[in-house]
Amino acid sequence: MRHHPVQQGVVCLMLSLLCCLTWAQESGLSSEQRELSEQVARCEDLEHGQPDQAIEVIDSVLRQVDRQQFPFLTIRALGCRAWSLSVLGRADEAAQELAEIEQLSSRLAEPGQQARAMSMLASLNQRQGNSEASLRWLSQALGIALEHDLKQQLVPIYTNLGIENSVAKNHEQAIEYYQLALETMQQTEDQSNRLPILYNLGLTYRGAGELELAASTFQQLVGPLREPGMEVRLASLLTVMASIQRDQGNFEQAEGMYREAMALHENLNNPSERTAVLIDLSYLSLDTSDLEAALDYSAAALETARSSELPMSIRGALQLRSRVLEAAGELDHALEFQRQFNQLNEEYLREQQSTALNQMRAELGFERQAAELAELRAQQQQQEYELNQQQLRQTAGIIIGGLILLGILTAYLWQRRTNRRLTALSQTDQLTGLPNRRRIMDFLTASIHSGNADRFVLMLLDLDYFKKINDDHGHDAGDRALVEVADRMRNFAKTHEIEVGRWGGEEFLLLFKSDSPDQTIQLAEQLLDEVASVTVETREQPIHLSASAGLVPVGVMQPPDNQQIWEPALLATDQLLYRAKKAGRNNFFGIWPRQAEARTEPHDLDAAIESSQFQLLSRAS
Repeated sequence: MRHHPVQQGVVCLMLSLLCCLTWAQESGLSSEQRELSEQVARCEDLEHGQPDQAIEVIDSVLRQVDRQQFPFLTIRALGCRAWSLSVLGRADEAAQELAEIEQLSSRLAEPGQQARAMSMLASLNQRQGNSEASLRWLSQALGIALEHDLKQQLVPIYTNLGIENSVAKNHEQAIEYYQLALETMQQTEDQSNRLPILYNLGLTYRGAGELELAASTFQQLVGPLREPGMEVRLASLLTVMASIQRDQGNFEQAEGMYREAMALHENLNNPSERTAVLIDLSYLSLDTSDLEAALDYSAAALETARSSELPMSIRGALQLRSRVLEAAGELDHALEFQRQFNQLNEEYLREQQSTALNQMRAELGFERQAAELAELRAQQQQQEYELNQQQLRQTAGIIIGGLILLGILTAYLWQRRTNRRLTALSQTDQLTGLPNRRRIMDFLTASIHSGNADRFVLMLLDLDYFKKINDDHGHDAGDRALVEVADRMRNFAKTHEIEVGRWGGEEFLLLFKSDSPDQTIQLAEQLLDEVASVTVETREQPIHLSASAGLVPVGVMQPPDNQQIWEPALLATDQLLYRAKKAGRNNFFGIWPRQAEARTEPHDLDAAIESSQFQLLSRAS
């Protein structure tokens, strides 16, 4: 089996995803806003081949656009920025843009815009390797497009479904979706998606081993892509066509196409794709036993990959360099490059594992919190039982010792004072002096009942990067940070009628009354600003703190029969807190019902956020 470098597949996927999205002109825009829309379109032209320039263009747009008044234009801008960041390998930053796109998407009322925004979210999640989220958004977009007979929107949706199936190697199903996209497109006036659909169809034929069908499909694209301004896409097309010629043993034709692609890349600022072509040329030289050329190409590929600082390109170039040096008999050098490749690969796998664990944490958050609450309920019941038994023993002692009433009374009063001190100690966090988890649970149960739950908001706040503070500066610094934050919260709570306690670790639980989403947002922002104002002095350098939070009105959550009324809200705050962490920290997410009777459950929180029944709250709201 011939070697096909990873980069080439990624290049093709990037091209296919972005070309699938088309955007109609927004109606009702002022001349200034229309100019911003044109700048977004320019970013969309640059995002694939010149992502750095695309980000410069779109940052200017985002500084000028009114995000609340023009959510759809903002979504396009954020989508372009997220895609450009992904091309540059800055996945964490791209993920932050995704969170805001999701939030803005919930405000769109026009079905066509909703479908387009969901298609974008699908493509961006697909680019990040999150097929589950991609398919979820595609399913929603497909439902809207079919319900409203939006044929122009069905075309990119079908195409993206084809891509998902192609990535999963369901080639037959993918081909059906691409053909369905082409048939649907014929029923519309817009034929702009024909080229990307054919491109994806050719890739799928190639993946299925149908090389002749792939070559003939790609050949239809050569003429249109030779038009001015299409150099980036033409270079990618020539690269994949060259690989097919190489697979068929047509080495001379393959080399000609690779060299033409390389000539195009000389004028394009896209080192990842240039690396991919150099890697292919090196492997082609190995196929033709031109070892000297293979060494030259592999060295150039590694140099170009390192200049791009993209881990995927560097890994592919290192693996190639090791193989070429091995073929040249330079085993020591080959082993060194293989060692570097293994090291980068291990780092990549660790990052993937970390991402998977974070996702698992979110999915298991319900079970963890539910188990903790069940355990605390059992402890609470046991404590109540022991207190009742103690009171019975004390009462019996008073009756039996009636003849020595004075002594017993003195002992009883002493015992009662002791019990009060012990009870206070058992309900107070020793480090911060705040109420501990047990005391908070008692207060929540006593204060919130079915008749007044709508008046209360529950907020779970967690300090950001707290483990790093302990690891870098020691647990003493971490303890001082907790004490300082607790003091700020205690003072803030006194002036705003808030109940606050330490829920555990670096988590704090707050309960307050609020009548509106604006009031809730304002209070949450003030709380995060209080935390952000805390500085902990250390020998090395001062530590500046921040926090993330999730918040939920207690009354909108539906409790099962075996739970306290506030417990589902707590489970929901944990999910929203995780969402805030994932969106970049120093932020909060919450929900607020648009209608007084709106209700949901923790397991349906994502669906509730995506529906029109609830408003998603955050700093950007």
